[in-house]
Amino acid sequence: MFVCRCFAQLRICALRGTPFIFATKATLSFFQANVWIVYIVGAILIAQVIFDLAMSCQLCCGGTGLLQSYFWMMKTSPWNYLYLLTFSVCFGVITGFICAQYTVQSVMLVFALTFVLILALTIYAVKTQADFTGRGAYIMVLILGLLMLLLVYSFFPGSVVLGKIVAGVGAMIFGFVIVYDTQQIFGSASASFGGGKRDLEYTLDMYAFAAWNLYLDFLQFFLYLLQLFGERR
Repeated sequence: MFVCRCFAQLRICALRGTPFIFATKATLSFFQANVWIVYIVGAILIAQVIFDLAMSCQLCCGGTGLLQSYFWMMKTSPWNYLYLLTFSVCFGVITGFICAQYTVQSVMLVFALTFVLILALTIYAVKTQADFTGRGAYIMVLILGLLMLLLVYSFFPGSVVLGKIVAGVGAMIFGFVIVYDTQQIFGSASASFGGGKRDLEYTLDMYAFAAWNLYLDFLQFFLYLLQLFGERR
């Protein structure tokens, strides 16, 4: 169920992004004529960022009200489906604008590479005896380090070398995160595939949250690989 929801989101994202890749001029002209769509997408994403910041600040102060409300929404139908659908469409538009900056051949090549690597990482996560589910603190440190690297890069946006370094580091980090989240999704079921014991795993009522996390992992992994190997128009 977790993986099916994740791939459903990826299909929605791909459908939104495909016109940007194969009909770039027509699609960009459409959004220029209907710029209100971009404004709505931007407003939704900004609202999510503001909520995430507020939730983080509340957690730092010892409160859990916003976090509990967020988990309630993720467990409650149809709000969880509406949330996943909305953000899949929004991220599809944003991903489309990013892909429009690269040639069709390089986008398709990176997409194929991403598919192969994700498949390999998933198989490894399920079958390995190593347990990564207790490495959440390390992942947090790695992501904070990536954010600091992105902050440095923002002062040198024209640096091709620094951009490739950021892309390489980001791809490696989210490759590790994919393994981490995949093991939490399969959990004890990994033993059926020859894998080891997992200390942490998602419960069935967290299927929307798990699919959301894995979807973001896949998308970030693809975008960093695109930045690393993609050929700009």
